[in-house]
Amino acid sequence: MKKIFTLAVVFAAAMTAAAQTSVMRIHTTSGEVISYSVDDIDRIDFAEEDPAQPTTIDLGGEANCYIANQPTRYRFRTTHVDGTPIAGIDHATWLWREKSGGDLVSDVIYNAADGTIEFLCNGREGNAVISAVGADGQIVWNWHIWCTDTPADFPQSPKRPSTIIMDRHLGAVSASEADGRDTWGLVYQYGRNVPFYFINDNQEYLPSEAFNQANAHTEINPEFPDMKWHTEAYKRTMGYSVEESMAMPLTHLLHDHVSGSQGGYHWEREEDLLTVTWGNRTIRTKTNYDPCPHGYKVPFAEQLDFSEIEYTPYDFSSGNLEDVKTQQLLYPIPGFHIGEQWWPTNTGRHYEDGCALYGLNALDHCDRLFLWTAYAGDYQANIFTKQPYAPLRVVIQNDYTNGQFQIYSPTAGTGAFGHAVRCVREESPIPSAAPVVKPGQRAADFALTLADGSTTTLSAEVNEAEYTLLYFNNPECSACGETLRALKQSSAVQQHIADGSLRVVSVYTDEEPAMWRSHVSEYPATWTVAYDAPQRVLTEGLYDMSRTPALYLIDRAGRIVLADTNLHFVETTIK
Repeated sequence: MKKIFTLAVVFAAAMTAAAQTSVMRIHTTSGEVISYSVDDIDRIDFAEEDPAQPTTIDLGGEANCYIANQPTRYRFRTTHVDGTPIAGIDHATWLWREKSGGDLVSDVIYNAADGTIEFLCNGREGNAVISAVGADGQIVWNWHIWCTDTPADFPQSPKRPSTIIMDRHLGAVSASEADGRDTWGLVYQYGRNVPFYFINDNQEYLPSEAFNQANAHTEINPEFPDMKWHTEAYKRTMGYSVEESMAMPLTHLLHDHVSGSQGGYHWEREEDLLTVTWGNRTIRTKTNYDPCPHGYKVPFAEQLDFSEIEYTPYDFSSGNLEDVKTQQLLYPIPGFHIGEQWWPTNTGRHYEDGCALYGLNALDHCDRLFLWTAYAGDYQANIFTKQPYAPLRVVIQNDYTNGQFQIYSPTAGTGAFGHAVRCVREESPIPSAAPVVKPGQRAADFALTLADGSTTTLSAEVNEAEYTLLYFNNPECSACGETLRALKQSSAVQQHIADGSLRVVSVYTDEEPAMWRSHVSEYPATWTVAYDAPQRVLTEGLYDMSRTPALYLIDRAGRIVLADTNLHFVETTIK
């Protein structure tokens, strides 16, 4: 038994004019003296007491991230998100923890009898990772311990009121703009279940600097003497398995297979690309690799809307624009608001070497938020390249050289990037998945309204030529601008328009026809340039409009020849 304190009991006599009274004085080991009149004491008991033991809080449902914010013990189950047990665990320990939090997470215990892990949290803010270790010393699974006050939930935006989203990035310990870097959070390679430490404070732009801040600001468990934050790029031809990635949670991974059937820069093996995922066309529920806490998941792009962003342009009172360009002045990370929510433009890590992404340095002249969405699958990355596997992300940038604030949602990325995650409630509805339009299907017909107000139909246009190229676009979308230039410059496209074997039908499907009309003169006079006035394409889901631009090649019979395709395949087909 351990004593809490000891007592020294001294009896003394206090004399008064009337009588003599006995007094007991208690001298504690802390130096305090407490006096009692003997007449008031019934009896004295001496006993040794145990100090109060911290309550163990059960963290409940299965997840790869748990929020712990009290100075007490916690417990969670060693199971996947889907409830299946994680095999091969010999013991558990903390892997890394932020130095600013002290012994943020400690005294980690694996209970084999009931398949749980317990740990002690000191109640301070920060992030840590707990690892399950096999008998051979290899890590078999990892969990992110997020020590923060419980995040609040908000409707994501006025246009997505049913999407309930956290008030901060995953890993952030504050949701208040005034708290600066505490709002930045951590970053993730797509499909990996635990984060990379990231403080973008105008450092780590060179390969030699990558992960300097991570190694400086985190403590790594001495049980793993060979581990440190680093990158391992281009050392594999065919990628890494899930088991290998779990055993290397401090390693930024990238394999060298960039030209095969899947394309892109990723870390996974090709055979795992559609299973080691946070979601795709068929997987719409939370997966075993999702990094969000219990009750939350990574959102799909359809659940997010950024049309009502509030932001503050840069203040150049301390220097003009040329000073910024020539002297490479650095500005703090800004951000933007949607209602009460603060969205810091934390940039992330580059796929190739783990360095901090552009966005803070003056050479790029803008700040960006990169935010992962859950979807990974077939995606038209741009007019030239179609990637059968491409994770989608939101990119929001504030370009302070021209005052433009641009939103790309979604746009294709590569799984080896390190980007932020903002979790949504699992019960938040996901808008119906875009229709899968396949070659051989009949092209859905709809009315086309021209700039002069006259109308025609897609079927009428299709009947006029051997092929019709249906081009969905927005004239103020930068990727659409690139597509327009490419189509104008394509000799094959121009030749077939000239000989009458190809028609191009450009269609605007959004809600600002006045803006569209102001750009009509930018399109070739040989094209049919129209908009979908009743918005049937969007409201009835006639075509996949989850991203723009989109190209469909249709034959004279009205059949889809190429669906959601790119310029290379169009040129090859019409020759």
